[in-house]
Amino acid sequence: MSAAEVILAEEQGASRNLGSLHKKSGTLILTNKRLVFMRGNKEIRIEVVPEIWRDIVPNIFPSGLPAILGFAEVYDTAEIPSQMTFPDVSIDLASIISATPERPVDVTSFRRSSRLVVSWNSSIETKIVEFEEHMSGRPRKINLNDWGDVIMKIKSGYFDNLIRELINSRNSSQLEVNSIEANVYFLLGDLQSKSTVLLSKEMEERFATRIDFERIQQACDRLERLKLIAGTYDTFWNDGDLDRPPFYRKYPPLGSEYDLSS
Repeated sequence: MSAAEVILAEEQGASRNLGSLHKKSGTLILTNKRLVFMRGNKEIRIEVVPEIWRDIVPNIFPSGLPAILGFAEVYDTAEIPSQMTFPDVSIDLASIISATPERPVDVTSFRRSSRLVVSWNSSIETKIVEFEEHMSGRPRKINLNDWGDVIMKIKSGYFDNLIRELINSRNSSQLEVNSIEANVYFLLGDLQSKSTVLLSKEMEERFATRIDFERIQQACDRLERLKLIAGTYDTFWNDGDLDRPPFYRKYPPLGSEYDLSS
């Protein structure tokens, strides 16, 4: 991991459009240095819900097919391979010419999907690539088509001071290495909202250790007190019946106005 590189956003279940209706789904990652697409090695299963329920149940829905999307788990920039093989791609932000949003109608669902078209200078030619969002719904205020503006702002230096603060705060972590708190904080590095059940599952997969839900909850409580993570209700109605928030996530690195992650 470069000490000066931090993950700013992740779009899980995004696809790279390869032409002739061929798409490869995975995770789109934005750091302060590059835009990366990594093909999926895990699956997100999307339940098919009748259109009438879309506004009643504020959940995430695919803007089109497929109902099963691939994604790559990327918690830290160290997990991004140094060598990419097609269809994976790593684009230096400095080489990007344009990052243009598009919202064409998805003919498979008659819904407007969010797309991002990026052109950049490679060592030999100008290249163009298109990415598409498949996770949408009521909780989201910002979509993939909003990434273009942020990418160009990063290039212009608009976020330089904030990014410097992010790097400095990471290098002066208050957490004990290999503690439950440190591991939970690491697992939230993909900027997704997660329940204690999911964190426990990922803890076992990643660190080969079983931690009961109560200890995971205690770790989340401490991280929340340290203002390192935030509890969130996401798709739940907050009617005061819950003792604690059902989900936890890191604060958006660029602030709530630029909360780009899926």
